[in-house]
Amino acid sequence: MICKKCGCEKLDVVNVYRNRKKHKDKWTINGDYDTRLVICTDCGTRFFTETTFLSELYYDEYKFKLFEKDNQGNLFLYTEGKEN
Repeated sequence: MICKKCGCEKLDVVNVYRNRKKHKDKWTINGDYDTRLVICTDCGTRFFTETTFLSELYYDEYKFKLFEKDNQGNLFLYTEGKEN
């Protein structure tokens, strides 16, 4: 991620709130999300970020290929750095 204030690409994680999602001024328990408090190393601006699993990488040892499995269970050949 890039700092919205100064454009720096280096953010340090200050704290992790496991299984919590921030909505306005309240926290909700949600097993699909983690919220992180990060700080920009250049300007010191603090941000909340949310992380979640988007898909699972699956290695097929018979085909010697890496596949990406989405939340519906569909498999796609994983090619790093290429956008679909």
